[in-house]
Order: sequence, then structure tokens, then C-alpha cells
Amino acid sequence: MDGDNKEDVPSSEIKKTVVTEKLFGQCFEAQKLEDNSLIPIGGGSIFSDETNIDVVGDFENIPDTLQAMHDTAGKYNLPELKNWLESQGITIDENLFATLFAFQKVLEKRHPINQESQPARERAYTQAKQKEVRLSELFANNTVACAEIAALAQYYLQQQGITSKFFSGDILWDKQHEFSEKHSFIVIPQEGQTYIFDPANPTTTTQGVFPSVYVAKPSFDEEVRKGQKRFVTATNILSKKQAFYGVNNGTNVSEANIV
Repeated sequence: MDGDNKEDVPSSEIKKTVVTEKLFGQCFEAQKLEDNSLIPIGGGSIFSDETNIDVVGDFENIPDTLQAMHDTAGKYNLPELKNWLESQGITIDENLFATLFAFQKVLEKRHPINQESQPARERAYTQAKQKEVRLSELFANNTVACAEIAALAQYYLQQQGITSKFFSGDILWDKQHEFSEKHSFIVIPQEGQTYIFDPANPTTTTQGVFPSVYVAKPSFDEEVRKGQKRFVTATNILSKKQAFYGVNNGTNVSEANIV
């Protein structure tokens, strides 16, 4: 854990589950995460729409990382960053990009994404009946996946005063794929655009790791609320590659489900 972590909060002091908007299947959206609340991160059965797997969002036990992200974002020269974005043909608010860049850089340094940690993560949730799963412990053990990383990103963005939403949904990396993957990410509405920040899948460039920020079609919010599997085309502002973010219930996908 971070160096100045506080002791675990007693179970009796843990707040209720965060307020979510139920979408399709097990997918949902949350507009605010509170410290020590229970954050749904998925369901235990593919045959049920219930999201019954939670993590305790003990963000107060990750203060060093959150402070480092805040401090790092404040050090960037925004006018220079704006000029660089414009030179790359990227249209995004420089303050927003700096905030996301700081998150990705500090995460990379303090909690590098470990693709081999999934078995240990699954064991932690399997043993949850004996001991609650806490976000800080998963980060300390480097056993986090997209849901936990997105939860930290959402809380950080809340602290930075940026309007964003934690989205537990699905992703289709290629429209030719038959099945999508469960995935958690951040939706950021700003200046008439819908940005998707995918902190668990940073963009690797010749200049290092950058945050993966996508511009989704304006209809994203509407499409994922149609009560059916829907994927919305989104374009990475750096690589220009497309990905398809949306909602599903574990069934196969066709191009008719993609907008």
C-alpha cells in the first residue's frame, strides 16, 4: 500500500453500494464513487444480470498515488501542451489531456499494469466471503484489472473537478470479432464531445505511453440505453485506431449491433 496508508476501515463503517444506472445485461454506469463504498465490478454468473461482485473503494488508503497524480498534472505547461496537441491535429482541452496524462504516467510508475495477475485477482474475489476485497490491497499486490483501474481513475477525476462516469460494459476490439469482452472504462462528456478514457489499455507511442482517449459517436449515451446489445464506434485521438465500446449480455455480436 502507499506509505502513509491508514488502517482498514471496519466493515460496519463501509457505506452502501454506489448508486448505479442499470443498463443492458450486467452493464451499468455510475456518476460518482464515494470513499469506502462498495463498487460493483461484475457478476458471478453469465446466466444472470445481477452484479454481485464488489470491491471496497477505500480510496483514503491510496493517498500517495492520488496526490502524485494531482501534483504531476499541475506541473505541465498547458500553453505548450495546447500547441503540441494542435500540431498533432488533436482537438481536446489541454487541461483534460494533462489530467489524464498524469494519471497514466503515475499509474505506470507506481502500479504498472500486470497482464499476468488475473489468477491472483480472481482468488482475491473468490475468497471474499472470508475477507472483503479492498481496492488498496489489490493495487498494493499489483493484482488489478480494468475495473479497479477505472474505479481509481473515476475517483481521481472527481477530485480534479472533471465530470466523468464509471462505465462497466463491454468492448469489441474488431468489428469482425464474434464476441465482446467485459470491460470497464470512463466516459467523459465535454464541450459537445463524448470522450472515452480507457486507462487499462494505454496507447504506446515512440514517445512513450500516453492515455488512451477515444472520441465516440455523439449517440453513445443514447445507444447504450436502448435495452439491447449496442456498440458505438470510437476513434483513438492519437493512433486513430477504432474500438467499439458498449453493452452486451455475453452473447455473440454482429455488425448490426454496431453503430
